[in-house]
Amino acid sequence: MKRVLVKASIISLLLAGAAFAVEPAVGVKLGQTPMEVSVALDVDGYQMSKFELEGRKIEVRAIKDDQRIYMKLDPQTGEVTHLTSRPRGGRTPMGVETTELLSSLKSEGYEVEEIERERGRIEAYASRDGARWELEIDAATGRTIRAERED
Repeated sequence: MKRVLVKASIISLLLAGAAFAVEPAVGVKLGQTPMEVSVALDVDGYQMSKFELEGRKIEVRAIKDDQRIYMKLDPQTGEVTHLTSRPRGGRTPMGVETTELLSSLKSEGYEVEEIERERGRIEAYASRDGARWELEIDAATGRTIRAERED
């Protein structure tokens, strides 16, 4: 009997979480770090393809089905301040999930600051051991192709 109740409780929590998922929109808080934003977008079925802190804004691109969205976030609050959407151009497969990749890089000691997907490659800028690194990653496999320390 306990197993049935536990399973029912878990299913209820999962369904409730899905019901509270909110599509990205102006005013919605997505987060302030690449991991926070990626996880928030994953819940809604989006795959983050770019995260870049630029001046007083965070620029984010994400893909869902045949749509590409461009967002600007307030770096202090993590709220969406601007959002546009357009049909997705190329049909390059996304490959490795962004959240999975960020977790993998974190386990290797990297703190990712910027990430961008482009034509089967992922470029990331991260810090590790007090240094800044530029990483080139195969988007299909998540394998690091090149890691270059910036001076």
